[in-house]
Amino acid sequence: MTEVKTVRLGDLEHDPVAIVGHEKRITQLDDLLASMPVKGQLQSLNVRPATDSSGKLWVKAGNRRLATLRSLRDAGGAIKDVVVTDDFPVAVIESDENDADAYETSRSENMQRLPETPLEEFRAFAKMAETKPPKEIAATFGVTEKRVLQRLKLAQLHPDVLAAIEDGRVSMEAAEAFTLAEPDKQAKYLKKAQSYQLDAYAIRRAFTDTLINGKSPIAKIIGLAAYKKAGGKVMGDVFTDDAYWLSKDLIDDLLLAHWEAEVAKWKAEGWSFVETVEQYCGSQGWKVQQSEQLKPEGKGKGKDAVPVFTAEQKASAGVVYYPDGSRAPSIGIKRYKEARNSNRVPDADLDYPPSDLAKALREQVTNAIVGRVAGDPLFALRMLVAALMEGGGYGRHGSPLDFFREFSIDEDESGDEPERAFGDELAKLSGKPADELLSELARILAQGISIPHGGVDPAMMMLLAAELYFDADAYFKGLTKPYLDLAWKDMTGPKEKAPKGKVEELMVKCQQRAAETGWVPPQLRTPSYAGPCFVTKLAKDEGGDPDVEDDAFNDDESQLEAAE
Repeated sequence: MTEVKTVRLGDLEHDPVAIVGHEKRITQLDDLLASMPVKGQLQSLNVRPATDSSGKLWVKAGNRRLATLRSLRDAGGAIKDVVVTDDFPVAVIESDENDADAYETSRSENMQRLPETPLEEFRAFAKMAETKPPKEIAATFGVTEKRVLQRLKLAQLHPDVLAAIEDGRVSMEAAEAFTLAEPDKQAKYLKKAQSYQLDAYAIRRAFTDTLINGKSPIAKIIGLAAYKKAGGKVMGDVFTDDAYWLSKDLIDDLLLAHWEAEVAKWKAEGWSFVETVEQYCGSQGWKVQQSEQLKPEGKGKGKDAVPVFTAEQKASAGVVYYPDGSRAPSIGIKRYKEARNSNRVPDADLDYPPSDLAKALREQVTNAIVGRVAGDPLFALRMLVAALMEGGGYGRHGSPLDFFREFSIDEDESGDEPERAFGDELAKLSGKPADELLSELARILAQGISIPHGGVDPAMMMLLAAELYFDADAYFKGLTKPYLDLAWKDMTGPKEKAPKGKVEELMVKCQQRAAETGWVPPQLRTPSYAGPCFVTKLAKDEGGDPDVEDDAFNDDESQLEAAE
């Protein structure tokens, strides 16, 4: 039953169910305090009988107006020249509703008036979902069922994440990405995340990097139906319509079974070899593109016959496939043959080192700079100033200092302590004595050393104006024989051939010669580097200019630098 009537202000009370989550909203009254004294109460309050023993009416919709009337009463204010007291008449519409109905009425009205905050909307839908399915909630508020499902998902976020949304630290897009992890993982990530790690893309990647996207090549190879039939589990993303496959062991088994069947089929067709791309060319994937690819020469049977490979072709070629499905199999591919010319040494003749050698060499250089920075505070300060003068930043002007990317400081290996940003650590140094400041600066900067792929720029090395520590023993342990030969020629000159013997023996001799001549690799050379001791002696012996190096020597140095 619905009844319109007038009641005393003192007989009204906030509905405890309706104001849940709206406590802040009923204190934001500036707009109503400005208009109500002049225009009066323009709309009746929706009320219901209190379910306690107070005998009052609970306001389920219109609680901001009730709060405004009470504020005017407490301040001795008036509405249209009538002083507001507990006896002030208030127009209400009374109806009998239970708590769930009252909660729904309150939210429906508020969504059509002062917009609810995201957290209020999350909690409102979650509360109603206790008694109604998402489809009915959507119909009640005139929104899509998908929006209700999204809000229900957001309502399940960890309280720390919800608090971060409310204070503006986490955006709505980032909040959506957080839903891809369990609440405890959400809280752990939030605790350690720097500002740049709270981007929606970074969060989504952190939580799904080890999962298989349902749109990925691997998923297409296996097929969703086959995956589910085998008992595979899927996690949906209601915000992007992506789906992630969770059963990794099952995925591996299904993928292996698929390729075993394909390999058996290709072998039955008569191909001379069937290999994965790694079996075919190791880490040098470019060899697939540079290998000869046969075109079908035969013809199929029937009126709709299509070109096919002949038996002779299959006997001389094979199939190379990509287990991750990133590319289509190369069918009819010949064995790779290196082009032999005067400018290139064939792979078979030059025992190339592992593909990760360049990374290992950069680590050697990085360790050398880190050791110098950590142990020499003045050097650390010079490096910081030099990086700033050069425009600084990782990858720009060859600066080895990565401090413009807010590298994190985390000395607690347990991971219990949150990482701190470089800028925050620097701010803590203000006001410290000079010697303590320099020592701390060196410690912090040492954690931000990262050598760009192109090496350190000579201009940067000139500004540093200092030789870097070079650990010859550690450096040469990372080299294979072809590179040891190049290093030997760089240290001794083109006329002295590298000693014969095992790789280990040549490595020891290179270590000794580097110590004798003062040789350092190209990445560590500063303008003050004069080169190995033999250069000056070689020039004098031949009657040349000691400041001009032999052309052949320059060629070898270029090879070494390019190789590294």
